Amino acid sequence: GINAEYGDFRFIYLMTSSSLVYWLFVSTSLLFILPHTLAEHTFVLRVHYPDDQPLFSYCPKCAFIATASPLFLLSDPFAGQSGNLTEMLKLGPSLWQTNLTIQEPENVIEVAVYLMLKAPLQPQFASQVGPLCRGFSSLNTVQNLGPRMLFHIDDVKTRSNQVDLFPSFCETSGKVEERQAYSFALQREVKVLTYVPPSLRENDLLRTVNLLFLLDGQLLPLMQSQLDSLLQTGELAETIVVGVSSPDNSSERLYELTPTQCNTHRPHIGKENFCRKFCELLPRNARTGGGPLMLEYLRYELLPYTIKRYSLGPLTPSQVASRGFSLGGLMSCHALVNQGDLFGRAYCGSPSLWWNCEELFDQLVAKLDQDQFLDGVRLFLSTGGGEPSIYGTTAHLVEVLVRNTSLTLGSNIQVNYAPAGQHSVSSWIKPFSAAISFLFPPSVYSL
Repeated sequence: GINAEYGDFRFIYLMTSSSLVYWLFVSTSLLFILPHTLAEHTFVLRVHYPDDQPLFSYCPKCAFIATASPLFLLSDPFAGQSGNLTEMLKLGPSLWQTNLTIQEPENVIEVAVYLMLKAPLQPQFASQVGPLCRGFSSLNTVQNLGPRMLFHIDDVKTRSNQVDLFPSFCETSGKVEERQAYSFALQREVKVLTYVPPSLRENDLLRTVNLLFLLDGQLLPLMQSQLDSLLQTGELAETIVVGVSSPDNSSERLYELTPTQCNTHRPHIGKENFCRKFCELLPRNARTGGGPLMLEYLRYELLPYTIKRYSLGPLTPSQVASRGFSLGGLMSCHALVNQGDLFGRAYCGSPSLWWNCEELFDQLVAKLDQDQFLDGVRLFLSTGGGEPSIYGTTAHLVEVLVRNTSLTLGSNIQVNYAPAGQHSVSSWIKPFSAAISFLFPPSVYSL
């Protein structure tokens, strides 16, 4: 496996006061896991960065520099290895390229890309670079702002010879954007909150990133700082989060987040008959079973809009997740089980798996019998000591999956149990960092 500890990302800002020459090196790092027997490997490194970024107006003679070195050398990438530094050639709009050769392989090789200011900045520009590039923490250091990318070389005959990198240099925090639009599937106005990661804010060129749909999306601002922190430390792959706000009327939330109509005739499981009592106590005019419309909205309305709005490439199920709590947690698990062609990841917080007397388990068993459940999924579950019935059904779900699929605890499934956890928003938000970094860890690519 690949551990986060491999990432020793550094940015260096050097200034010689005597000559007033500024050098800005901003790094986005690639990690390669190499076999000990590999003698040499040459590949093409392509850097995509928008030409129209304001940064270029202040450094018209800037250049991208790339180097490949054992990880420990990159604490000072220019110490005794000037011959390994390669200036990248500008091939066209927003595109730079160079060839890199790894000649003396180590277990871990880091390929770093730097943006270098090759000529002195004019005084009026020099005073503006700091405020423009908010990544500067002082005159000497800059945070690593680009997404972390890991590469594994496992077969000399099948390796790729090109790496495409979309670095970012200046933005240190994401932004939550809000829009209101009518949904034909849900038949109501929907407020959508979207967290745009800092790398995508700065570098908006077309590429594929991970996408998390957040049910009860009005809670998204409470998680923004966690997202910023995870991206800055490299614990989370580049991810955009789209939150769907719940309707103001709680009865409408019940309708949109229940996958089937309430059924008082299903046999109950276990000692309690809560599932049937819940249905019997509902008002006569209460609506349930609108969950499929919510998933229809996500798939056919919100997903196409998000892809177009943020210039995203095609997404695979391993790049799309749903996350919700309580009934939202039920819907997230339902999406994973029943619409695995789109949702390959799920975070089910305190999921209401008791719905219709654990009806979801019947659907899961049917999928397993038909060999239709994807074994490559990732599932994060959370529950607390203050909700014993939910803990019981959650544990049962884990048992069924581990017993009947190739999914394993720790690898594909992770459970967060908080002894003092309650069925409340505060308890649901606490494990968010652990959950999303489990669903979307730094990706491992083949090279």
